[in-house]
Formats: sequence, structure tokens, C-alpha cells
Amino acid sequence: MTDPASLLQPILRVQAAIRDAVVAACESAAEGSLHRVDRDGAGDTIYAVDRVGEERLVELFEKEVASIAPIVLLAEGLAPEGVVLPRGTDEASAVWRVLVDPIDGTRGLMYQKRSAWILAGVAPNRGKDTTLADVVLAAQTEVPLVKQHLSDRLWAIRGQGAHAERFNRLDRTMRPLHLRPSDASTIAHGFAMVSRFFPG
Repeated sequence: MTDPASLLQPILRVQAAIRDAVVAACESAAEGSLHRVDRDGAGDTIYAVDRVGEERLVELFEKEVASIAPIVLLAEGLAPEGVVLPRGTDEASAVWRVLVDPIDGTRGLMYQKRSAWILAGVAPNRGKDTTLADVVLAAQTEVPLVKQHLSDRLWAIRGQGAHAERFNRLDRTMRPLHLRPSDASTIAHGFAMVSRFFPG
């Protein structure tokens, strides 16, 4: 089996390309055009801004990740069974299952109220028996607001801890970001957030 660490930089490149495409779309879009409903899926409403990330997802993963090892790509906007890459590969031959949310936090981003995230989890391909407990590599890249010049990316490989970097989109530089847990001992001075948009 391929070392999951070999997939980290390719996945981060995919996420960076999607981040840049979404930010560029937000900068150039006409007012209101990115929050129109593209379609209602079984699990989620897909907005125009979601399509920006989805449109290049398969192409980027085939080029960057499936060139290292065959994968099953599972993501919003794709068929429920996913896409096996490189194309034409048998699903049983795939080494990894890669679960992606091209934009987590669509609603806040499309109204430019808060940043969103591109999420990815990689697990050995156990077919339909694969679960989130099998994930051995996770990576997420922040999609900043148009008015925001800094954005973070974080990743973890099982057994190797969590790591982070901060990207400056003005000068295109990256610097290490040191993660630390909150020192709040109760919820009185801590922070947590749960959102349920327009519950029925």
C-alpha cells in the first residue's frame, strides 16, 4: 500500500487550486450570482458557488492524486458511489477512498460573512465497509473572504500529530502556524458554535 504521507502535498495542491478558483469567482461575480440555487440534491442544496469547486475536482484529483495510486473519489456533486480514478480503473483496484467536501460553509462564504473550508479525508479502500474511523490522513484548507488576505491549512496523518500553515494571498507566502488547544477549563470562557440554518 502507498504511504498516505505521499498524498499530502498533492491533496494540498488540489485544495489550493480550488481555494484560488473560489476566491477569484467571489471577487469577479456579479452581486448575488453565487448564491443562486444550482440544484437540490438528496443530501444538500448546491449553490452556484459550490459549482466552482466541483467543476475542477475530478480533473485535479486525477492529475495530482490518482497519478500516485488509484482512488475512489467521493464528494458532493458526484454520484453517490463516487468516481474511480484514473478513469477506467476497477473500484476493487483502488488503494484509497478519498472523501471531499469542496466547500464546507457555503452559506457564510457566498454572502461573504465568514470563510469556508475545503475538507478531505483519505482511508484505505475497504469498499462499502470503509468508514470515517479508517481515515489515516485528513487535510483542510480555508477559503477566505474577499476582504481577508490570510487563510490557514491544517493536516494530520495518523500517528504523526496535527500541523498547520498560514497562507498570505497578497504575497503568496506560507508560514508555519503553531496549533494549541484552548486553555479554557469550562464553557464559561470557551467558544463553540453550532448552526442549523432555517430549521423546519
